[in-house]
Amino acid sequence: MKILHISYDSLGNLWVNGGGAKRTDELRSRMIERGHVFDWQYASPDEQKKGKWWSRLAFMRRMWVNRNDPALDEYDVISYEFSPFCPIWIPRRLRDRVVLSIYHLHDLKSLVRKVGPFALGCWWLQWRVLHKYPRKIALSTTMGHLLNCPAIPPGVDGDLFEIEPEYTAADQSHFFLYLGRLDVEMKGIDLLLDAWKGVDSPLWICGRGDVDEIEGMSKARNLTDRVVVMGPVPEDQKRDMLRRCRAVVMPSRYEGWGIVAVEAQACAKLVIGSEAVRDATYRISDQTFNTPEEIQRQACIFAEDETRARELGLASREWARKFSWDSMTDQMVEAFGGQPGSDMRRP
Repeated sequence: MKILHISYDSLGNLWVNGGGAKRTDELRSRMIERGHVFDWQYASPDEQKKGKWWSRLAFMRRMWVNRNDPALDEYDVISYEFSPFCPIWIPRRLRDRVVLSIYHLHDLKSLVRKVGPFALGCWWLQWRVLHKYPRKIALSTTMGHLLNCPAIPPGVDGDLFEIEPEYTAADQSHFFLYLGRLDVEMKGIDLLLDAWKGVDSPLWICGRGDVDEIEGMSKARNLTDRVVVMGPVPEDQKRDMLRRCRAVVMPSRYEGWGIVAVEAQACAKLVIGSEAVRDATYRISDQTFNTPEEIQRQACIFAEDETRARELGLASREWARKFSWDSMTDQMVEAFGGQPGSDMRRP
């Protein structure tokens, strides 16, 4: 098969660099290994330099200008990673080749918080696109049921299962970890900081974004004695943090999946997660933790009970073993119209 993948995001994107980019990169490498052609159109570094929103407009403009390129007709499948914040026009002649990847659906309230006066337009675009393209792929089971389409979750790096976890340092200290983009609205960082007003344990916040904004929010809540904001960290340091933390906290308001959640569990760490990451986490109880009070209660429990944190972390690791990049690739090939496990290497 010859596949064109279209998404604003990519590895190293200055404004996103999310789990979707990791997913696409893993899929691309495996599809190419199997002999398929997999081209990826994303916002270029020069476009990204224009700024968070101008870069999206620049990418949209480029894709619009190139919409009549005859080379587009050579693709068997157009894998379109839709975002209401960066919609791409697909020519009518190619729409029957489109497979739409849906990460999450935004309600009008969340869009107002995100884009203000443009919320209604983004909301309309979201539902217009859903009706325009019948072939869809969701990441989570919940989203798959909602849209009546296959749910194909991302995989996880297999070597994370080999990491030997720690839950308390030699000096008997411990910390909780938030790892992800510093997007206050999407990731619920305001909820996390509100929760930490009643938690004595250290909280490390690591990720790409506006560090000064998060530090300001922490200072306003008088949390600077126990909340450390680090910004982005390299992969080896990220893995070391996952190895040593007591637990990972993910209070997201919405998520497509939550790759960090599965990575943490592969490292044998439990995840205190919201409803948005329910499908990506081992259930530590019958409920999810969506409010500051609920997050605070769980953090205090596991701060006091290392044994329980260890037990649930190890159970989470076993649960996470069902996710793999190869399995995801097989399912994506089938969704694209090929045969799972097919190898199209040319002699």
